[in-house]
Amino acid sequence: MSSSPWQKRYASKLRTATAAMSLIRRGDNLFVSGGPCCPGVLLGALREWAERWDRDALHLYVPQIAPLGPEESPGFRVIALGPLGDAPRGDAVPASTWRLARLFAEGAIPLDVALVQVTPPDAHGFCSLGPGVDVARAAAEHARQVIAEVNAQLPWTWGDSVIHVDRLAAMVEHDAPLPEYPAPAVDETARRIARYLARLIPDEATLQAGAGPISAALMSELGAKRDLGLHTDVLTEGMLDLIESGAITNRAKSQHVGKAVCSRCLGTRRLYEYIHDNPLIEFRPAHELGDPESIRRNHRMVAINEALWVALDGTACVAQRGEARQALDDPSGYPQGAAGSPEGCSVVALPSRAEDGASRILPHLPPDAVGVVPGDHIHHIVTEHGVADLYGRTRAERALELVSVAAPEHREELLKEAIRLGSVPAEARLPIGEYPHELETVMELDDGLPVRVRPVRLSDQRLLRAFFYAISEQSLYYRFFRVPKTVPPELVQRSERIDYEHELTLLGLLQEGPRTQVIAVSRYVVDPATQVADVALLVRDDYQRQGLGSQMLIYIGLAAQRRGCVGLKADILTSNTRALGMLRKSGYAVETQLHEGYYTISYRFPCPAPKQDAPALSQGSALVR
Repeated sequence: MSSSPWQKRYASKLRTATAAMSLIRRGDNLFVSGGPCCPGVLLGALREWAERWDRDALHLYVPQIAPLGPEESPGFRVIALGPLGDAPRGDAVPASTWRLARLFAEGAIPLDVALVQVTPPDAHGFCSLGPGVDVARAAAEHARQVIAEVNAQLPWTWGDSVIHVDRLAAMVEHDAPLPEYPAPAVDETARRIARYLARLIPDEATLQAGAGPISAALMSELGAKRDLGLHTDVLTEGMLDLIESGAITNRAKSQHVGKAVCSRCLGTRRLYEYIHDNPLIEFRPAHELGDPESIRRNHRMVAINEALWVALDGTACVAQRGEARQALDDPSGYPQGAAGSPEGCSVVALPSRAEDGASRILPHLPPDAVGVVPGDHIHHIVTEHGVADLYGRTRAERALELVSVAAPEHREELLKEAIRLGSVPAEARLPIGEYPHELETVMELDDGLPVRVRPVRLSDQRLLRAFFYAISEQSLYYRFFRVPKTVPPELVQRSERIDYEHELTLLGLLQEGPRTQVIAVSRYVVDPATQVADVALLVRDDYQRQGLGSQMLIYIGLAAQRRGCVGLKADILTSNTRALGMLRKSGYAVETQLHEGYYTISYRFPCPAPKQDAPALSQGSALVR
């Protein structure tokens, strides 16, 4: 480095925008920063400069959210970068954003000139790339030369965001406020989706989310969470709200403890002022944060990405060709990384319907889909109709889960198509009635172990079969008055028999890491003549005498009463003293009728309040995997 002070070298490199263009040669490959850090003055000068040359004399590489419109100069050819890469007149490099730095370094994407926006230098001659580190950091490192637009209104950011004036070939000073990106409008569909998403996020989770309307709605649902962290591509206004409220503390993170890390931000002046010289917000390159290996090192990493379509095999896409530049989510390596995180999960969210009413859940993705996320990188897909659990599911189970969260008017056609494709058995039928989300809740065993309780779904057959084969012969005899050799239809409740209007089957689910097990089943069937619900209950032997059976009995009784039943009845073998004792302790005023070898126990609503508190008819918690 020269012994002359950096200030002199800085002054010697100052140019007008037009003069700076003289460093660009015909045939050069250029990179231009995007988003709020797009160097607008340099870009305007480049358009004028390129008009003197033949068509496509320059190749212009831009991020997936391109700073250019369809009025691009004929003097350059636009090549969009990233998995959402799209340009009205040009081409694209559909590589994951986190891989672009390697492509720059190896020369697979040759860069002659990088056009970036920076802050004025500090006392040591370092400028900051502000809130636009993402791909620009790598481009500035590997380009032959860098031309910078110096903007005193650009926030100075911490992290890996600095570049020394000696690395800059020319600088153009131009102070201007950054363009603002207000939070997207949030409708009731987005709010409903966000409420389901919030259940999937436990305390101390590390989050990645995008800048779309569902992500914006989600941020307002997380205020009661504790010690959340951020490891995300984009920082938004909603995330700032959670930081200021104390829900995001970054204290429980596995890496970058105490700091929120991101690559870029989209927001208003409020957000830009907050990140300015704030050591608790670090901006790091996309190749560092978006690398799946880096992401999976986070404990409880939860990646939330918005999609345009989802196929019945669980594959999702976030944009379509021709509209990709309007997409605000670039999932890159986050779904893959979160899927491998300890206690983490990858989630895709979308409305079930497009604006024209068409289904967004499709048999196959369309040919113009871009930004595709493989199905094996996704744990859950969420619409306004619920959560489809895909983790460890078979092809048939995935299809049935997704049909259940599609728009109701499209479910029958989707199921027919899944049967035609051989994805699900030919005898599969849609349930009668809507899935009762309001019955999802969480109970606790006597030792405090949480058990998630929810209604049975189309895709639960495998779980129920495993439950059946884990039950002792004695417990089976008490439940069925015989010892079945195969799984009884009334337990499995085959697809064509699910009836949410006249029957109810509740499952008690235990989560052990990624494994879900059924440990209890309660069920009633309504007699249409009397409107009395015939109730049965079965708890796995190793979880009996821990309070779960009595809780599920009370809970299904409350559900029956609220759904219009006038009473309950149950047939219990005289030798089943444990079940008889549980009923006596429940606090209900019951009538008992003795038959040969069994009792019929019944009671009618209303009845006295039970002695033990029953769980509220709630919408569950964050124990879903």
